[in-house]
Amino acid sequence: MGVDASDAPAASQSPSEDVLPSGCQDPTQPIDLGVAAGASDGDTETIWVANWDRGVLQRVDLATGCISEAAVGPAFTAPHDVVLAGDSVWVGNYGEATVERRDADTLGLTAAVSARAAGGLAFDGTRVWLLCCGVTTMEMLSSTPLPNVSDVAATADGGAWVSFRGIGRIARYDRGGDLVTEVADLPRGDPQYYTPIAVTADHVAVAAPLNRVTIVSAISGEVIETHHVPGLISIGSAGDSFWVLSDTEADTAHLQRIG
Repeated sequence: MGVDASDAPAASQSPSEDVLPSGCQDPTQPIDLGVAAGASDGDTETIWVANWDRGVLQRVDLATGCISEAAVGPAFTAPHDVVLAGDSVWVGNYGEATVERRDADTLGLTAAVSARAAGGLAFDGTRVWLLCCGVTTMEMLSSTPLPNVSDVAATADGGAWVSFRGIGRIARYDRGGDLVTEVADLPRGDPQYYTPIAVTADHVAVAAPLNRVTIVSAISGEVIETHHVPGLISIGSAGDSFWVLSDTEADTAHLQRIG
């Protein structure tokens, strides 16, 4: 499912009425975010996080460790994924099957789109893509059926990399939904668990199995390195770096750089 990033139904909510106070932490140490669900592929200065337990969207300044927050929809809507698209950020509300567009500076709500499910979100430079969920199948781009697909990360040329549950495989598709390349024989995760994926210009990072991040060359498909991350939740990217969300304490997620 694709939505033009600048052409979404306008929301009636005031652009700034729900912005919450911000706080700062030491950016050289793991940053405490509370319970969080998904980190985004952001720009070189920020990482965006969907904090499903508290129902808020979080913007983390990677240079200062400052965190800005905005409430997402009514209480307990379970924001699950988030993506930066130009001067806007889009966040999926799993609990309400909607996707919101917010101003990246103010975090104010500017648009809302109904979606069958708020699965993985990605931005290819022009359009925001959403993985629409079934029991074992999701759809991407031109409604190409992709059995057991788990997450999506868009590329600058309008295509996307996707991960799959439990089969040790990632694949790249072009904007028309055709397979471009795939990397198989990666470590297999549990098919019952979400398999996060993130991209930079040259690399792809995928989380599988539990607590392991594998970084692969986006050009050759060669495995570059692996990282053990206890309590791994999700992966995002900022510039040429990957950032992971992990949860090793009850109700506490931390954001830190790897690689």
